[in-house]
Amino acid sequence: MQSTLNELMKCVLAKSTQIKIWLIFFFSAAEDGLLKIWDSRAVSSVSSLDAGKPLYCIDCNSKLLLSGADQTVFAWDVRSLKLLKKMKSHSDLISGVQANTHQKELFMSCGSDELLCLYDMSQDDVISETIRSEQPLDMCGFYGENYDKQFAVTGAH
Repeated sequence: MQSTLNELMKCVLAKSTQIKIWLIFFFSAAEDGLLKIWDSRAVSSVSSLDAGKPLYCIDCNSKLLLSGADQTVFAWDVRSLKLLKKMKSHSDLISGVQANTHQKELFMSCGSDELLCLYDMSQDDVISETIRSEQPLDMCGFYGENYDKQFAVTGAH
């Protein structure tokens, strides 16, 4: 079983731009626009979501499954796989998405347009804040005791 899982992971990694593991599942995003959901027990793909454009980043928490494609952020319900929101919040390529693991309605995205966008799914206006950097952003995340602080990383030296 373990060797079969290792072979599957090699195959998935060869075609994916990013992989995220959650419980017994892992998610793979690829340039073909497919976000696949894999069950590590069955060693197979159990479902897929088609964003219709190349996917470059993914993340999830126990409520949200997120993906970034071009300038668009997709937010799906992680259990039902229903598309909750599709937001064109960037003017250039999205390089990172991050779900908050403590405050399940919150997430963020960052991109080469130098923007860090904060989202709150519990609000009518989902984009709660936009912060401009002086450099393109490569990744973003939450930190702190309650995961209430944000960070972003640039590729600049």
